[in-house]
Amino acid sequence: MKKHLVILLLFISSLLVFVSCNDAVTPGGPSVDPKLTTPLSLEFREAGSLYAYEFQPGGTCDIQYSLDGKYQADLPYLSIDNENPIAVPAGTTVTLFGNYGSTKKANNVSISTDVNCYVYGNVMSLIDPVNFATADTVYEKSFYNLFALSTNIYNHETKDIYLPATNLAENCYDSMFSWSKNITRAPELPAKKLVPNCYYHMFRCSDKLNYVKCLATDISASSCLTDWLDDVSATGTFVKDPAMNNWPEGGSGIPASWTIQNN
Repeated sequence: MKKHLVILLLFISSLLVFVSCNDAVTPGGPSVDPKLTTPLSLEFREAGSLYAYEFQPGGTCDIQYSLDGKYQADLPYLSIDNENPIAVPAGTTVTLFGNYGSTKKANNVSISTDVNCYVYGNVMSLIDPVNFATADTVYEKSFYNLFALSTNIYNHETKDIYLPATNLAENCYDSMFSWSKNITRAPELPAKKLVPNCYYHMFRCSDKLNYVKCLATDISASSCLTDWLDDVSATGTFVKDPAMNNWPEGGSGIPASWTIQNN
């Protein structure tokens, strides 16, 4: 009897380990962080319109939108014709997908709305619409100006924006949230080694921004932090890698009056 009980307990234990491991690993693929499985999303708090602005002539907008949170090959594209925005009902969440891989760029297209909405989810759904949860590489100008001048976007109370890539490229986040005047907390920035212009003007003039977590340990690249936190909130919290002790002070580093914490 005792022998049978021991065998049964060992079987249950092995089963639990198997289930646990398979919950964390996709079949034939790398482990997936559950928080990265939500695509970049805009949750409309009231009925309004979604726009794609073209910053320079000749820009293309290879961003598709979905109203059910699922990617499919024939999703409609956002328009860069500002006279024909997408009408979105109140309480609707629009998810965004794209194909801004190594051969494509955002080409100065900025997403904005005419009413207040929450923004959250994994921005890598604009790089790889299928495998964005494990994507780790961005490309030159991938998210250049993406939410620049988007004054109606807000952080969700419990859902974050994720920029999980650790392999960066020049100008990848250049001006991404500049003049996004209602963003209060930045997406976590896990990349250790910065590259030229990667965070250039990233949050400039986002004057309510008061929380940044940046784990960079190599900030030697040219213009990688130029004015990235210029004209943000006068007080705030900056979380850094405990091994990183040579952050400059000011808008091109850590704002002078902010509290600094180790991760």
